[in-house]
Amino acid sequence: MTRVPLPLLVLALVAGCTTPTATPRERLGGLGVPYSAAAFVAQAGEGDIEAVRLFLDAGMPVDVRDGDGVTALTNAAAGGFVDVVNALLARGASVQPRNVRGLTPLTAAAWAGHADVVDTLLAHGADPNSVDGTGQNALMLAVRSQHPSVVNALLNKGAPAWFQDDHWSALMLAAFLGDGETVKALVAHHANVEAADDRGMTALMYAASQGDADVVKTLVAAGAKVEARDVAGHTALMFAANNGRMDAVMALKDAGADVYARNRNGKNAAAYALTNGHTDIAAVLDRES
Repeated sequence: MTRVPLPLLVLALVAGCTTPTATPRERLGGLGVPYSAAAFVAQAGEGDIEAVRLFLDAGMPVDVRDGDGVTALTNAAAGGFVDVVNALLARGASVQPRNVRGLTPLTAAAWAGHADVVDTLLAHGADPNSVDGTGQNALMLAVRSQHPSVVNALLNKGAPAWFQDDHWSALMLAAFLGDGETVKALVAHHANVEAADDRGMTALMYAASQGDADVVKTLVAAGAKVEARDVAGHTALMFAANNGRMDAVMALKDAGADVYARNRNGKNAAAYALTNGHTDIAAVLDRES
């Protein structure tokens, strides 16, 4: 007869008397996390994949909202936690919930610049053209926050490069911000380079006023008219000269801008340069006020 050493026998007896495995809710308690909708949404926003899975296993509705109307998916998307986003989507989370301000997971991720989350949401059917409560869509938010990788992801999924809200077009905004990568992406997806705002300002005029010569060159190469005028008759060259943007002045001059063109008040680009003390630009334009 084989004898079992006493220590091993004791261990076997102890193992046979262990308590049942803790439930998901009990395990949450062990982590110091209360079982509530607010805690679920908050942990998703912290990227706590373990807690999120425990909440779901414990029966928490995947689309439950916190006191501000935010879902776990929106919070995870805003934080850039693609593993949490995937876990929630795998459990059937709605890809297009809106909070009271109209924020969706896609617009939250776009604003924060999380391209991998944006790709994931788009792959699960998120609408790239939906707008939030302020009338901005994910593309405009990505342009505004200067995230070219997100802009490209949205454009590749069908977001219109020509989009324009009550004031800016996506291209105007990118030009104003001097975001050359985004300007190139929008142009490559057939943005309207001649679109104007309510003052007649075009993307080229915004780029010229900010002095970004590379953006000016990109827009001119895409067909932007250097002689386009705003409602007061100003050209892109006048804006560049007025603001002392020598590089932009040279880029426009090289593109054939008319240095003698005058606005409705009879002022040309050189006159604007002199008015603001930019004598070097006035000399380049070879025109006295």
